[in-house]
Amino acid sequence: MKIPPVICTLVCVGAFIGVNASSALTATTDASPSPFPLLQAAVEESRSLSETTSGVWLMTWTNKEKEIRHAVLQLQMNGETMSGTAKLEGGPIKGSFPLTGDVQGNRISFSVKVYGRQVSFTGTVDGNKMSGTTKEGAPWLAAHH
Repeated sequence: MKIPPVICTLVCVGAFIGVNASSALTATTDASPSPFPLLQAAVEESRSLSETTSGVWLMTWTNKEKEIRHAVLQLQMNGETMSGTAKLEGGPIKGSFPLTGDVQGNRISFSVKVYGRQVSFTGTVDGNKMSGTTKEGAPWLAAHH
């Protein structure tokens, strides 16, 4: 008995489609357990940025007198809200001062209250580095320690 070529073609193509559909289903289920992968990615990015922003940072900036200053920042994140201290070193003002701010996406904004005066910084967070400008437009940068 001879099998007509049309039947052979349909059987072969059907088997191929069944294997590919099964593989695609497995790949989809393994790759993304959440039914909302974009939302899950946003949550993971937010959590990882919060986790990486917390900790000790070594900071350098130029003050309005064009002098280079240094500080050790101790940052704690609570969602997008940041708190901590800035320990100023290597200048006429030394000591630890309160710091408050926030991180939205990769944008960071914080201020340090030094003897009743607010010193403000804005910039971006990029992994273990941050950089930006002071309120007066002077550059600053920090590295995670």
